[in-house]
Amino acid sequence: MAALNGAGLQPYLPPTRTRNADRSYMRGTLSGMQVFAKIWDPLRIEREHNFLAALDHPGIVRCHGWQQLSDGRAALILQQCAGTAVENWDRPLTDAQLRLIELKLTSTVEYLYDQGCFHADLNESNVLITAELEPLLIDFEFAVRFTVRADFMHSADYSGEFGADFASLQPEPGMHEFPGGRPYPYGVQYVLGKLRAASAAAGTAQC
Repeated sequence: MAALNGAGLQPYLPPTRTRNADRSYMRGTLSGMQVFAKIWDPLRIEREHNFLAALDHPGIVRCHGWQQLSDGRAALILQQCAGTAVENWDRPLTDAQLRLIELKLTSTVEYLYDQGCFHADLNESNVLITAELEPLLIDFEFAVRFTVRADFMHSADYSGEFGADFASLQPEPGMHEFPGGRPYPYGVQYVLGKLRAASAAAGTAQC
């Protein structure tokens, strides 16, 4: 891959990343690919790269590598995803569309658990919905691996760290387990709750 320094990528501030002042972002074309680069501390960038490099799932952002930069920072080079974060969603969705998104997002999280991983920051900023209504999980900087299955019960995928709105959330009837019988992640429920609310609000606005 071509060096990122001097590659002509342009600075970019994603709508969901305005709160992360310690990072910077770029996007553009690198080695013929449309890419998105997160620029941050080298140790953190290398850690996130190594985590993503071991994953291969259509519901997870693809990583193209990482590079050390001349200013001492490093860049994580990711596929440039054409999607809208759940927190910015502004289109009405049918019940069938919402159910399909739910199944696909659940499948992605189940894949992570089967790989001995959890995302640990599963929220409305870190799930994109593409024009084809495919959910895409991004931002793995807090992701961790576990060796004991019960460990993931303490991850942010389950915890109430997002405040009362998240902590009070209960699984809906009939939707509290994966198809394999494992506990249904509250993080997925939380994200889907936000998407349902955004969909309902968009439908009301069109009336």
